[in-house]
Amino acid sequence: MFLYLDFTKDSLIGFEVDKHFYTKKINNNKKTSERINQLISQKLNKLNKDYVDIKKIYILLGPGSFTGVRTAISFSKSLKLIHKKIEIFGISKFRLIANLFADKIKETKCNFFLHNHGSKYFLQKSKNGVFIKNPELIDLDNHEFKFRFSNRFVYDNIKILENVPRNQITYFQEKAIFYSYNFDDFTKISKKMKKSDEIIRPVYIKDFYNR
Repeated sequence: MFLYLDFTKDSLIGFEVDKHFYTKKINNNKKTSERINQLISQKLNKLNKDYVDIKKIYILLGPGSFTGVRTAISFSKSLKLIHKKIEIFGISKFRLIANLFADKIKETKCNFFLHNHGSKYFLQKSKNGVFIKNPELIDLDNHEFKFRFSNRFVYDNIKILENVPRNQITYFQEKAIFYSYNFDDFTKISKKMKKSDEIIRPVYIKDFYNR
């Protein structure tokens, strides 16, 4: 049995049991830390399972709600202290997207833009499928980002087109990949992981405009 924890935004829990998949959402009116154990216990009882049946836990590390991701990690590590055979894996949204589009970005430079709010985007750069810098938070309204068209681009919000020079829109669209995150992609890519190649901690991105 596998658990999938995505607390980056909507606090989703996935249960995979004997090739059947179930999803539960934690009510946003309740604290995630107060509800997670209760909700998982209730679902395990309905499935005639127990915590001892959990073999692997997959955690989406962000970017997103730092507190939510930290809660998912704390819960998983606490569970592992009791059930030591549980394996914990973590994957960031950047790594998730890089794996989904591996064939398209493996031999080029790529910029991943994940929308935060307003004109701010989380930016991760890669070369030949390898991340070359720590992710950062940029404000495209206050930052003259150079859209180098020898690069690939992955973005998740069409408003980014407002920041691309008008005479370069066509070039950008030819090089860009639009991607909208969904929970199914998280579970699909996670299952292919043989080991966690990322440190099990929330993705922390410092806003360099507030240094």
